[in-house]
Amino acid sequence: MSFYFQKQVYEEFVIGVDFTDVLTTGETISAYSVVASDDTTKDGAAVLSSNTVQQKIKAGLANKSYTFSFRVTTSAANKLEEDVKMTVFE
Repeated sequence: MSFYFQKQVYEEFVIGVDFTDVLTTGETISAYSVVASDDTTKDGAAVLSSNTVQQKIKAGLANKSYTFSFRVTTSAANKLEEDVKMTVFE
């Protein structure tokens, strides 16, 4: 599943993906990362809050699209990924 949103060049804020609905009972997130199509759009490291992986995003060039891949490994050795697509406008 992919998610999509728009932002302006100036804006900086946190986005997150909640993995609760895809985890089995008792399963937890043991490792996580966010991979960006352009690292200049990430501000700092990803953070895990409960079952939600969060990443602060920033910058980007107007009229350009970027992808953030939220990846987790679970206590059951499952690997899950959700993509978030962002388009920047002025």
